[in-house]
Amino acid sequence: MIKDSKGIAERYAVILNELSNKEKVNIHDLEDLTGYGIRNLQLDLNQRLKTPFRIETDKRGNYWMDKKYRGLFSVQDIEKLSKIIGIEEIFPELDSSFITDIIDSKSSKPFIFKSPYKESLKGNTQFDLIAKAISKSVKLKFTYFKGDKWKRHLVEPYRLVNNYGTWYLFAVEKDILKSFKLSKIDGASQGFDSFSMDEDIIRSIEESDTVWISKGESIEVKLRVVASFTSYFIDNISLPGQKSCTTEDDGSLIVTVKVFYLEEIKNIIKYWIPRIIVIAPSELRDEIKKELTTYMNL
Repeated sequence: MIKDSKGIAERYAVILNELSNKEKVNIHDLEDLTGYGIRNLQLDLNQRLKTPFRIETDKRGNYWMDKKYRGLFSVQDIEKLSKIIGIEEIFPELDSSFITDIIDSKSSKPFIFKSPYKESLKGNTQFDLIAKAISKSVKLKFTYFKGDKWKRHLVEPYRLVNNYGTWYLFAVEKDILKSFKLSKIDGASQGFDSFSMDEDIIRSIEESDTVWISKGESIEVKLRVVASFTSYFIDNISLPGQKSCTTEDDGSLIVTVKVFYLEEIKNIIKYWIPRIIVIAPSELRDEIKKELTTYMNL
């Protein structure tokens, strides 16, 4: 039985589909349909799904959804919601208005996942506020910590992007597209002015595989993945700007990526040392070596 977020999402999809299309559903029927035990299903129905979907129950193990939700969701809506709830640890508390914003076909879709997600935002009320500002295409005000000081910003918010476990806000400020690390945003509030999203900007955000924004020339980085680590690398790691991956005679991989800033790739390489080794540029290799030497001498 699949236990990962994909498996959870599939289970939620079955449950929500049954509840959305029937007056009452018995938990034993859901057990047969999903292949999961009563205990898991009770947690789903009595805790995880109860509040956002107004699910009620009786002593006979029957469950039903609030009438105003029943029949409301299309198959696509259910699939979308199930995937989101299946990775709910990275979202703030779900509520009915949050769900409505997500499935509203007229709203801007606020979330993009560019890599495996890790950062939890449980209890982060700003996340909900920013997501709704994106959905409604209204301007956003906040303070942002950069360097050693806080600065006020008024932006047109476009997308919340999860990149290598960290959330970023992509927004336009004074006609310039910028990215803001969500954990450094404080005091966010919706402005009164609405704006029209530029489709070219949306496309550039969605097609980009990095959160670093630059109009300069890209830098080619060449890496070697040791043979004993290649299987894990291929199955689990996607580097920003990855362009090619070739297997050597000794079983190692030569991976080429293109980035705008070496910082985009440096921390990922440091995390996997000595399994991933920098071949070029020498500037990056020397910089990592210097940082590691400094650390070892502390």
